[in-house]
Amino acid sequence: MSESYKTIIKENENIEIRNKTNNFKEIFEDAKIYLLPSQCNEGFGRGIIEANINNIPVLASDIGGIREASGENQLLVHDYWQINEWKEKLKYLLDAENYKKYSEYASANYQRFLSMDGSEKLLAILKSKGNY
Repeated sequence: MSESYKTIIKENENIEIRNKTNNFKEIFEDAKIYLLPSQCNEGFGRGIIEANINNIPVLASDIGGIREASGENQLLVHDYWQINEWKEKLKYLLDAENYKKYSEYASANYQRFLSMDGSEKLLAILKSKGNY
C-alpha cells in the first residue's frame, strides 16, 4: 500500500484496515454498506451475495455480472467514473429509512439463490461454522 493511501486512512476514523481472513462473519460484522466500485467486467459478484446474507445493502458499478448478482432492488452506479453519482447514491442509502428498505432488499436478494441445488445446505454449514 502506498504512503499516500496510508496517510488518507490515518486521517479518516471510519476507515480500518483488517488482516486477511476467511471468516466472512468477521468481515461483515461491522460493515454497514458493501461498496463494489468495479471497473472491469465481473463474471459474478459473489461478494454481493455474501454481503446480502448479512443483510448489508450494496452500492456497486453496473458492469459485467454485478447486475445479475445484485438483482433488481440494489443501487447500481451506471458510470463508475462519475464520483457525483456515487456520492448521491451513498448519501441516499445512508438515510435511515432508505437503509432499512435496502437491507430488506439485500435479505430478499440472496434468497433467490437458495433454490439452487445444495446452496441451502452450504449456507447451513457456513452458518454453523460461524462464517456467516
